[in-house]
Formats: sequence, structure tokens, C-alpha cells
Amino acid sequence: MLTFILSVILTSFICLCFFKKNFWENRYLVLLISSGVALVVTTTINFSVRGHLQTKTEIIYKKSMTIFYMPTDLIEKNSDSVKLHVINHYDWYADHKASEFYKDTTKKQTPVTIVFYAWGKKLGNHMVGMMNAKGNQDIYSFDKVYFVKSSADSVAYVSKKRQYYDKGTSNWITGFSLPHKSTITILHVPPKEFAMIPDSLIRPIPF
Repeated sequence: MLTFILSVILTSFICLCFFKKNFWENRYLVLLISSGVALVVTTTINFSVRGHLQTKTEIIYKKSMTIFYMPTDLIEKNSDSVKLHVINHYDWYADHKASEFYKDTTKKQTPVTIVFYAWGKKLGNHMVGMMNAKGNQDIYSFDKVYFVKSSADSVAYVSKKRQYYDKGTSNWITGFSLPHKSTITILHVPPKEFAMIPDSLIRPIPF
């Protein structure tokens, strides 16, 4: 913050020397120039030192997943002898009403919180689908999400974890102009379903 303030003061002083008696008449122009210069200087310094700063992480978002019930005859086994819920060429929400995936004791259903897509043209070949608490479908690419085991079979949710630069106690660095370093999406999957996911799809969380 000190960088920003000193930049404004120094630029204003230079403008005073330039405008002299007309300084007050051009006060809005001086303010605009000072703010612009201060922003550029502050951002430049922040970007030049950010590689030497410590980082912090925080959970910035959470959204519940809900159990839904897939028709058992639509669920296939994957090629690795792992009982993974895989759907081929089937969009379980867009092509059908959400009510079709509620529990129905008269049908052969399998309760799940996530479904893996082996799709073609429409969604790509590596997708994971889920239903949120409002009954809406969310879809993610495998390479954009991380899977972790949730605390219980009744617990399933999506979270976003953000890593950002920590300016610490320094008054020369302005936090608002420091960019976030990284943000990742994590699917917290119930233990029974997590055990069905092939090891090749489980990546360690980077931070």
C-alpha cells in the first residue's frame, strides 16, 4: 500500500511543477494521472516479487451432491475389472426428466453420486457427471477435477480450493493487485464409490 501512496504523492508533485498556477484547475486530470501511474507501479512491483512470496490456500466454494438412482441396466462395467459406474452415449439428465432418477422401488436402480461418461461427440470422452442438491446436472472433465474420499457414505460435495500469494506484513505490496496463483475443483466422493475409481484417475491434490 505504501508503494501506491508514494506513487500518487510523487506524481502529484511532478504535476504541480508542470501545471504550477493551473494545478487546481487541472486537479481531476492530476488525480487521473496519479492513479494510473500508481496502479502501474504497484502492479509491476507485485508481479516482480510474487515469485518470492509465500502462498496460502482456502476453500472458496462448496456445493452439495445428492444421491440419484440410475437404471441398473444402463450402468456398464469398465474394462479394468473395477465396478465403475460408466454410461455410454447417454445423457442422464438432458434426455430425461430429473424425476426419473429419484428412488423408485418398482424399478431396478443403482444409487450413485457420480457417473462417469464414456461419450463421443457431444461431451468428449472423459467426463464425470453428478446431480446437485437442486436436482440439476453438473458435468466436469476428468482432467479438470480431483477426486478425494469424503468422510462418510452419506457425504458428497464439490469444493473449490484456491491458492493465492500471501503478502504477509509487508506494506509495500498491495494485495488487491496480486493475482490468484491457482484454483482447483475437488469432488468429495463417498468411500464406497471412491474405491471404484481406477487409480489412473486419482491424482494427488497439488496444494
